[in-house]
This record gives sequence, C-alpha cells and structure tokens, in this order.
Amino acid sequence: MAGVRAVKRVMVACVTTEVVKVTDPAIKLNVDIIHLLNYVKKAESDDPDQVAREELFESVYQENVKVLKEAGIKVKEHRDAPIFIFDDFFRTIYEILAEEKKWGSAVYVNISSGPPEYSAAAAIASMMMEDVELFTVGAKASGYTIPFDKQKEILMHEGKLVGTAFEVYKPIKIDKFPLPTPDLKLLNALKIFASIPEANRSNVTVIRKLILNRAWRFSSSDEDCKVWTSVELEDSNGKRLESADKEMYAKRQNKEAVQYQRAYIDSWKEKGWIEKSEINGKRYRLTKTGQRYIDVFCL
Repeated sequence: MAGVRAVKRVMVACVTTEVVKVTDPAIKLNVDIIHLLNYVKKAESDDPDQVAREELFESVYQENVKVLKEAGIKVKEHRDAPIFIFDDFFRTIYEILAEEKKWGSAVYVNISSGPPEYSAAAAIASMMMEDVELFTVGAKASGYTIPFDKQKEILMHEGKLVGTAFEVYKPIKIDKFPLPTPDLKLLNALKIFASIPEANRSNVTVIRKLILNRAWRFSSSDEDCKVWTSVELEDSNGKRLESADKEMYAKRQNKEAVQYQRAYIDSWKEKGWIEKSEINGKRYRLTKTGQRYIDVFCL
C-alpha cells in the first residue's frame, strides 16, 4: 500500500570472541540492520602476545561482519567506545536505541555476545526504553568448540585452576544509575488481589481482604485496619451486623469502592499488572507482568 513504510527490524550486539551467538539470532530474527559494537585494543609493541590478541579479536569481528553481510543484513559499526569505560559504552548503546526508536524500528538487544560491561549497559539502557526486546543466547551442550573434558586443562595455570585469566587489573568502580523499585505496598496489595480466585474476585471481596491483611491505604490506624471501614461493621463471614447502621455501612462501601478504583485498579492497570477478565468483563485478572513483579519483589 502506498505511503505505508515497513517497520525495520534492528538488532544490537557486541563482538569479542563470539560469532554464532551474534550471527545466528540475527539471521533467525530476520533483522534488516545490526549495530555491532566492538573495540580492539591495538598492540602497543611487537610483543607476540599483544599481536596475537589483536589479530584474534579483529579476525572474530571481521568474520561476524562477513557472515552477516552474506545473509543480507546491513551492518552498522561502532568501534570507538572502549568497552572498559562504562559510561562511554552506555552512552553509545543508549544513543543507538534512542535513534532507532525515533524511527519506529523493532529493536532487539543481544546481551550474550559481549563482556560484562556491555551486558550490564545494554540491559539497563534497554529497560529504560519502551518496546525494546532484550534477549540472551545460550550454547547447547553439544555446541561448544572445546569439549568439556578439555576445558579444565585450558583453565589451569601452573597446576592451579584459575579460570580464563590468572592475572587481572584492580576492580573498576561503576557509578550507578538509580532505578526505582516498585511501590512495595501497592505490589503487596496486588499479591492479595491475585490470591483470590478470578471467579470470586469482586471489588467487595478484594477490598475486604486488603483491609483484613492490613494492606488498605486508607486505614485510620496501623494497629487496627478495620477502624472506619465497612469491615468494622461486619461479622466474621463478611455480613453486615444487625446492630450496624445500614446507611452508614452503604456509605463506607461506596467510598471504599471509589478509593479502590483510584488507588489500586487504576495504578495496577497503568503499570500493566492487571487487565480485563475474560470470565467477567467487569472484573480484572493478573497479567504475566504482574505475576513477574510479584515473583521478583514480594519477598
């Protein structure tokens, strides 16, 4: 159709010593463009180790470019930001994501192919952007280039098991970008909401359970959350006490229904934690996102 522009599929990845972990997902996701981040430190002398290191990383990078271009994927190269300077690396990733989102691209970020600095920066930047898909790529047990029975030997140095390095630099502090934790009181209330079977999840039932579990935001007392609520006028089965004023009871329930909508339902909906129920269109159900937040943050 004339005037309709196809959405570009874009991927971001970092190259150090991996090829298949970069190229395979790019091809399977059928991306149009890939932003490749890479930094190869030039050998400072004719030292054989430094020369070999530079040649190794450069050859791996060029192999990625070759495979991707052969698959018809446009490669945009970003090779200037040193991976060990976190803020510079983060800025590069953030600029890429911001630019692609400006053009409405579908963006995928691979955090399995680079060093820890890249993975951390890419994950944080991606979570700051809407509709950016973050993913990892794991190697199959049968897919390692070095068999497991040979790996221990490679990770040894002078008879000791040391890992991939036997000498390292001092730790480099990374300054944080504060990320706010969710409202834990609101989230605890969501957990109570979710504990009620969907078919029984009426507003009155949820409100009563919030009050009884001291999760009601409008209680007049932390010690007794029932004070000045409709529950104060009910028996243990949730029925209005015969001695309770009928009009007062109705007023409290109506006020609570308004407060529940504004302080809970609207907030949960805005955060994507709940959605309309398929069983009853007047009620709500927990979303996968809501369940994920409960699983992660409700300790």
